[in-house]
Amino acid sequence: MASDKFWEIISRGETGVPLTTQEFDMKVFKKAKKLAKKYELKFDPENIVMTDDDLIDNAFKAGVELLLDLGIFNIDSGKVINITEEEIFDILRRSSSVIELGDGKDKIMLKRRTIEDPDLPIIVGGCGNQVTEDIRYKLYLAYAMNPMIDYIEPLPPYKFRGMLVKAGTPFELQACLDNISLYRKACAVAGRPGTPIKGKDGVSAVADIATNREDYGYRKTDHSNVYFKPQMKTTYEDLNRAAQYTQYGSYVSTAGCAYIGGFCGDVEGAVICCIAESIAGIIVYNGVINAPCVMESLYPSQTTKKSLWGTNLASAAMNKHTNIPAVWGSYMSTAGPCTDMLMYEIAVAAIGTVIMGNNPFGCAPNQGVTVNYCTPMEGQFMGEVAYATTLIDRKKANEISKLLIPKYEERLLAKTPPKGKTFQELYNLDTLLPNQEYVELKDKIWEELEEMGLKKFEWKRY
Repeated sequence: MASDKFWEIISRGETGVPLTTQEFDMKVFKKAKKLAKKYELKFDPENIVMTDDDLIDNAFKAGVELLLDLGIFNIDSGKVINITEEEIFDILRRSSSVIELGDGKDKIMLKRRTIEDPDLPIIVGGCGNQVTEDIRYKLYLAYAMNPMIDYIEPLPPYKFRGMLVKAGTPFELQACLDNISLYRKACAVAGRPGTPIKGKDGVSAVADIATNREDYGYRKTDHSNVYFKPQMKTTYEDLNRAAQYTQYGSYVSTAGCAYIGGFCGDVEGAVICCIAESIAGIIVYNGVINAPCVMESLYPSQTTKKSLWGTNLASAAMNKHTNIPAVWGSYMSTAGPCTDMLMYEIAVAAIGTVIMGNNPFGCAPNQGVTVNYCTPMEGQFMGEVAYATTLIDRKKANEISKLLIPKYEERLLAKTPPKGKTFQELYNLDTLLPNQEYVELKDKIWEELEEMGLKKFEWKRY
């Protein structure tokens, strides 16, 4: 059941002085710019992984101040949900640092990690791209069979009975139920029936809510996403999601997704908005898991220098000053599977976010827009890099990041990333294992990483 405080807070979006969306967006833009100057936040391409703790502290203070001053705007009511300083720090003090996900032998403990945390992170894999119906089950089974991936996020279905899925219709509802049940079947066949599943499949709230069911849908031991609209805005659809998930008894994962060049301005403002939304998600959506993300808006990517710097700084600020576990890593890349560029992008994103305290999540090659262009190998490699990152410090992480970025940056800025190959081309569809080409590429990239100073994690033997 949603708490009394939940209803009190969201009801504030029904009172107060009306605003237009455009008026609120301008408030965000102006305030974020002002706070970046006040707290001396300045993009530094030489320190993609920052070691300046004062910078991290100032970023958190700026995010709190932005949320206190502006609140969260309810687009549908045209009113602001205001939040007090006492409410912010009360909920942050009471937030759990450990979330128990999954069932039985497949249960995992998702923990809040700190900056330079030596403990191994949880690895969250999943399909970042759409998949055709003929290989959907095989791809899901391949993810479930990969031992590096601790839990999985499915992709939204885009076809049902051969038709494109239309949001808010019975076709979307059934497509989402079919999709999650297929994932459940794959996990069971892989011998991992209790594996937790992250996220949601639908565009509409009604489809997402309909998939909450213990038999073959989203269980109470899974967690479901509720994100804000850019920037610092919500809707009744998302508040409906949060209310129903809370009443159902499942975990809510929220996010601070801020866009460089959007309503928060340049990367410094995006960091501030990211932190503000991350905190707000805990309060407005009853979130218990966070995903701090700063991304380019004009050419969607999280592997430009600015995006990496912004995500790393926002992650560090949240993981230093709050208890809430964070899940974000190598989600959106520009290159495709089985290309050196994709591996470099995954590596640099995973190194930065893991050293700053996140549990890594990925991957969506080709900006997540090419059908069938994703495989479990990306999650496998991300996990290997994440484990290795626990053996280094921030200074070394920054040195390696500065060596990796030039290996792909020219192609990214020119918008000419290699498309790569499909799951069908890269995996044996009978054994569901990667072919030699992809294995050899991963091994080659690891040789380069080890020359840079990132040593592959080796389990101790006693």
